[in-house]
Amino acid sequence: MDPVDRDTIAFAKRADAARIPLIGLCTDSFILAEAGLMTKHETCVSWLHYKEFRERFPDLAVRSDRIFNLDRQRGSCAGGSSAADIAAVLVLRYISREAERNALEVLQIEKARSAGDIQPGALCTMTMKTSA
Repeated sequence: MDPVDRDTIAFAKRADAARIPLIGLCTDSFILAEAGLMTKHETCVSWLHYKEFRERFPDLAVRSDRIFNLDRQRGSCAGGSSAADIAAVLVLRYISREAERNALEVLQIEKARSAGDIQPGALCTMTMKTSA
């Protein structure tokens, strides 16, 4: 993964300064980490990107055993269809069950998965947490 440009990092930092919750979908979690915005948060990445994330950010807590993670003002997900799952949880949490059902129906998803659902392929890696 290529380094992130300074404008993107500055934008993410301005959003954080404005207390806007940030979510990294798939490799966007690398952007949040590069900006220093995942230091006190646990990051979820795809098992395909786990090793690279650990190498680039060895001091950050990261996991690849679940499809997404919501940690206070930060969220992150493995990417792919897990983006729809994290969105469904947020719609349910902040709007309503009916809005969640409608969104899932539009996406032709029968039922959203939870943060505890395991990533396909996650058995290939181990969850590793470090103290931050």
